[in-house]
Amino acid sequence: MSDMDGLESWLSAMLAKLSDAEQRALARRIGVTLRRSQASRIASQLNPDGSPFDPRKPQRKTKAREASGRIRREMFAKLRTIRHLKLITNAEGVSIGFLGRTAQIARVHQEGLKDEVSPGGPTVLYPERRLLGMSREDVEAIKDMILETISR
Repeated sequence: MSDMDGLESWLSAMLAKLSDAEQRALARRIGVTLRRSQASRIASQLNPDGSPFDPRKPQRKTKAREASGRIRREMFAKLRTIRHLKLITNAEGVSIGFLGRTAQIARVHQEGLKDEVSPGGPTVLYPERRLLGMSREDVEAIKDMILETISR
């Protein structure tokens, strides 16, 4: 049984005690907290278990890359923004993820799949880099928010 299974069974009993409005507010609070946590972890380039992402493949040296002022952006700098890392809440719960083309890019990295580097370009096997996932700290934060809400 994973942490998520245990969390879900524990949550169902606790959430039954809350009104619909309280459940929606709690789901929103949990979602915002988780989105911040996921974005922070992606910025730190860590998997949910705390291990570092596989580094980028070394690039060939070219004149354009050696030119002064050429700074390479860190991995997933745009993916972790609110524009791409979506938060969706409804009566059943909260979900955090990516949509559209962003979801395809994230899926390739999340699962370590093959994809084209650029449209019509070479196909590369990307290493698995877990962009989304629950860490132990996330589970504890959710439990704390639920207990705080129920104790009111």
